[in-house]
Amino acid sequence: MIWCRSNIIRTIALPYYYSTLRKLRMIGFILKKIISQCFVPFNISLACLTLGWLMSRLHLSTKGNTLILFGIICLYFFSTPWTANHLLIPLESRYPNSTLINDPNVSKIVVLGGGLPETLLEKKPFKLSTASHERLIQGITVYQALRHNNQKATLILSGGNPYHSKEPEAKQLKEEAMTLGIPEKDILIESTSKDTAEEAHNLLPVLNTQPFYLVTSASHLPRAMKLFQHAGMNPIATPCNYLTNRVRWWTNWLPRSNQLGKSQAALHEYLGMLWAKLNRLL
Repeated sequence: MIWCRSNIIRTIALPYYYSTLRKLRMIGFILKKIISQCFVPFNISLACLTLGWLMSRLHLSTKGNTLILFGIICLYFFSTPWTANHLLIPLESRYPNSTLINDPNVSKIVVLGGGLPETLLEKKPFKLSTASHERLIQGITVYQALRHNNQKATLILSGGNPYHSKEPEAKQLKEEAMTLGIPEKDILIESTSKDTAEEAHNLLPVLNTQPFYLVTSASHLPRAMKLFQHAGMNPIATPCNYLTNRVRWWTNWLPRSNQLGKSQAALHEYLGMLWAKLNRLL
């Protein structure tokens, strides 16, 4: 009788439990993405402009014009190099450029995925986003430096596909790494994570407490370092893909579309750190 009950639990209850847990995690992930979109400067500006126009049409011109003005100011402010750089500098200056550690035990290089590009063109030389490609190149640079010093080196490529519409990012990173000359035997992949917190959780059994090089964008590195350290690991910061840039003083206040994207990237990191703290992940 006891055996029968335990068998029922294994065959019915546990699969149902894990299936429900996966669905809840997916709902939480989607909810997080929806909330983050509410803080995108362009979306805020568009919402204010649209709502302001509608209010003006409904004879609420004073409030409507105020919203329209706020939307224009918001769009302009976050599109300037001054704003983008001031948001990014606290993130990108947290960790200086890394140097190789003369320790044969430090042989693992973790490259975090930077997202898959949303494109209709499936056949192209690079299937990776700009951030992912730069992170991979930096990881390969560290790998080659270790091999040049006659040290062992293992490239660990991480990144899933949360929406299951394409193959996991880690597999695409592996394909690109092999194209660039990295032997398959020196590559490991982690292809089930949906975000940085899951990457840290999934890589813990592989890395344990051994030091390793953590490669990611400079703006993403502060959050990634804290998440991996909170999981009990010892990452060595290896930044790349810097977004801050020097501009002439008179262009600091000239709006540009690429600066809007940089402001959005910085705000995404600040929101990510806040979300992690609320979930007690930092």
